[in-house]
Amino acid sequence: MTRSSCSRVSLELPLNRWTEAAIRDSVEQFILDNGRPPLRTDFKKKCLPPHSVIKRRFGLTLQEWLDQNYPTEKTPLDELYAQATQEFIKEYLRIQPVSAEDYNARRTHPSRGWYAIARTSRLNAMSVYAEKT
Repeated sequence: MTRSSCSRVSLELPLNRWTEAAIRDSVEQFILDNGRPPLRTDFKKKCLPPHSVIKRRFGLTLQEWLDQNYPTEKTPLDELYAQATQEFIKEYLRIQPVSAEDYNARRTHPSRGWYAIARTSRLNAMSVYAEKT
């Protein structure tokens, strides 16, 4: 069983001082190992510097530093809601359920359940979607 490069680095180099180069190298190694920039929660791993190091070294919060140096494209929330609503309508028409429980029991996974759709769409009755279709 092989360890990730991140794990090997953390075992080989007990860093007491995080230089700017070491911080960037650790983040770039994380990207190579995982195929994505790290999230805030990933900085709890030994191979990435703690939040406080980023704050002291760059004068930015971790999220601000990540946004500036390793930006990721985020889908707007309204677009996500619209997509979920369209998926629900398609599934609703396929199933033609008699209740929210019936919809949840018969939906294909990973489509969202009725209550998740109702929450994001601020609906309180399944009949509202029936009227839209």
